[in-house]
Amino acid sequence: MTTLRAFTCDDLFRFNNINLDPLTETYGIPFYLQYLAHWPEYFIVAEAPGGELMGYIMGKAEGSVAREEWHGHVTALSVAPEFRRLGLAAKLMELLEEISERKGGFFVDLFVRVSNQVAVNMYKQLGYSVYRTVIEYYSASNGEPDEDAYDMRKALSRDTEKKSIIPLPHPVRPEDIENHCYIDIFCIELFIEALKAFMKYINLSCKIKCIVDYKCYVVSLTFLHRALFMLTEQSLPSTPTLPSCTGCSSRYVLSHCLSPIFCLHSQHVV
Repeated sequence: MTTLRAFTCDDLFRFNNINLDPLTETYGIPFYLQYLAHWPEYFIVAEAPGGELMGYIMGKAEGSVAREEWHGHVTALSVAPEFRRLGLAAKLMELLEEISERKGGFFVDLFVRVSNQVAVNMYKQLGYSVYRTVIEYYSASNGEPDEDAYDMRKALSRDTEKKSIIPLPHPVRPEDIENHCYIDIFCIELFIEALKAFMKYINLSCKIKCIVDYKCYVVSLTFLHRALFMLTEQSLPSTPTLPSCTGCSSRYVLSHCLSPIFCLHSQHVV
């Protein structure tokens, strides 16, 4: 019997069979930990009787209640190829919608590639409709053009007049979407802790200090500026410029070992 349970940190080392799917958006470890810390109830995994992970859904609650925009958001939904066509995706979506209902959301929304017609049709069968098109939402690689996304929504019972799903008459760009760029203190502290642990491990002397009592960190301005850029843009630019360390080779190792910490994926909105 399939078990639907809360996602745990241990599952991060077991869900590669799901994330290897080319259409599944994948993220860095800090990104998943952020969701586990802030919205654990929205992070659900389906487990097979033999212990294999079959699929998962990850989401959050966001928006303004005053403007009737408080809603549940589907950040990621994926089912391993060998467990598809069993209704798992529909069941995971149903659970997220139920959580959003209990939280008083007006609607549930998600983003999907325009070219992914299989997913678009599945969401339509689940009651979702295209609210707007977001131009060049998905960043491409290998010189290919960026891809547009559909912002699809489904109204919940609180939106009695279904105002949240009235389609916009024109497309928008990622920068037009509210809350698409923010600094998450949890991510910053996670980065700092990882940096401290790594520096202690290799016994480097660098321009970093920690006031443990107040959790205040003093980092070189160049380093921190680059870190904040990567957190707010949620992209993976070139390796940041580090403050002077003891030895050129150590500086190289430090910068390249830390770069995965910033891998928050290349999407403008998640």
